[in-house]
Amino acid sequence: MGIIVFLIFSLSILGCIQCQSDFSETDDDEPDNLDDGVMTKSGKIVGKITQFYGVLTRAYLGVPYAKAPVGDLRFKKPQPIEPWSDTLVADTMPPACVQYSKTYVPWYDDDRQSEDCLYMNIWSPRNVYVNRNLSVMLWIHGGEFTVGSNKLPATNGQGLSLFGASLVVAPNYRLGAMGFLSSGTEDAPGNMGIHDIIMALKWIRENIAAFKGDPDRITIFGQGSGAVTVSMFLMSPLTQGLYQRAILQSGTFFSNKPDPNEYNLDMGQKLAVAVDCASENRTLRENPKEVVDCLRDVDPTTLAVTLSSFNPTVPKSFLPIYGDDFLPKSPAKYLKTGQFHDVDIIIGVNKQEGSYLLVTEYPEIFGDTGDAKIAIPKSFGQTILRRMFKDLTDPEEIVDQYLGELDEQDTDEVKKQVYTAMGDYSVTCPSLYFAEQYNTGNNSVKFYVFDQRPSETQWANWMGTTHYDEVAMVFARPIDGYDYDSFTTSFTPEMAVSFTVSHMWGKFADLGVTDSYWKPFTKYHHQYVLISMKGKRKMSGPGPHLDNCNFFRKHFGV
Repeated sequence: MGIIVFLIFSLSILGCIQCQSDFSETDDDEPDNLDDGVMTKSGKIVGKITQFYGVLTRAYLGVPYAKAPVGDLRFKKPQPIEPWSDTLVADTMPPACVQYSKTYVPWYDDDRQSEDCLYMNIWSPRNVYVNRNLSVMLWIHGGEFTVGSNKLPATNGQGLSLFGASLVVAPNYRLGAMGFLSSGTEDAPGNMGIHDIIMALKWIRENIAAFKGDPDRITIFGQGSGAVTVSMFLMSPLTQGLYQRAILQSGTFFSNKPDPNEYNLDMGQKLAVAVDCASENRTLRENPKEVVDCLRDVDPTTLAVTLSSFNPTVPKSFLPIYGDDFLPKSPAKYLKTGQFHDVDIIIGVNKQEGSYLLVTEYPEIFGDTGDAKIAIPKSFGQTILRRMFKDLTDPEEIVDQYLGELDEQDTDEVKKQVYTAMGDYSVTCPSLYFAEQYNTGNNSVKFYVFDQRPSETQWANWMGTTHYDEVAMVFARPIDGYDYDSFTTSFTPEMAVSFTVSHMWGKFADLGVTDSYWKPFTKYHHQYVLISMKGKRKMSGPGPHLDNCNFFRKHFGV
């Protein structure tokens, strides 16, 4: 019955949009034609007409929002884009920002990279007749601040713009050393990638009305490190008033444990030494200008590849910092004292967040996509957890919490508990803590757990619904490689779930509300909605993983 309801609901949305589009189109309209264009404060922009499930949409691809951060502007905060006089034909995906990953992750973009990458994509329904401009959804991609882009097929905004009845905007931002190297001085102030997103957000507020978007109804949403960024936007003085709602998918600042300021200085020194820009006698701390000037002349791909060599199994490098104009204090202090913006949020996690972490941390054991047939006895599981939590005060306590009652040869359950511990510590519990703290104000918090594994995924079956699996669902593109152009393409229950989730996100962005069954999450009532084909959309609780998260509280100071 739940699947049938999903199908009817999603088809009805398509039907309504199709009718609205057909009412206003002429016989001469064909997909992939250029549209008439819009006039922004930066200049005229012409996009192209595409289609999603037979419904015409608009796409403005590769719209510049800041000057190219090259030459002397490398490692600097972004500079506003200068207006152009000629018409900008925005019909081609922009290059990704420079990045490198040796191992497989679905959000790595190795196709067409450039240091000149500060462009955004904008998608909208071709014609939706409403008596007001559409809400706007700004997507911040994840990737550990090291990889990712706005041109991945899974995050093409066509479907979300239709089912969410919103304008969907996705900017690129600088990654790795280009975006987050910090010297403690203005030579490389850090958080350049964060300031890129703020610059994009300001451009949107100034220009989105030209695209029939409402600058006073902007929702920022992100996944993984993109959600970490969203969590910090919720308390930064620089982002106050620039947006109205937020959605955090599998990430908050609680996920970043090391002191980012010290961590970045150490990482920067290590990088500079590796490319012959620093030494024991010439350091990033003591000689910041000299070292940064040298790094400014190094080939950007060389910097990305060198960074990857420091941690080849997982693409990660620098982190956002605090103590600057973006976050004058640590985000934990803002949250603990209730200093966050008056913004309602949706926040949630995936059912098996940690299985991805386990596989990417140990690809030599599990294979790049988890497909290695390997049994994990209890003793080996204990070794993994001790290594994972070696920097905490009592790793044995964690081993006992997750593996204490298991038999040595209960290998499937051992593996499950090992990746559950990793997911709880890195994603699930930090998200729960953030939701608790954020709800101490007057803001509404809605929590979800996503449990719909994509049918087309490279991850092994035992990994379940893992990190990033919800992203293509949110963007109404759940099946990789599927032909989404034609309305005659077969329609599956998985798509119905995806289109419904897109509508849920869009409804929140548009009106700030969710369906009536979705009850608020509070510190004392841990209610959440379970999103899946099997479980439909039902309320659950308490949780998620509340016992384990209560166990970890002392390690997070909450």
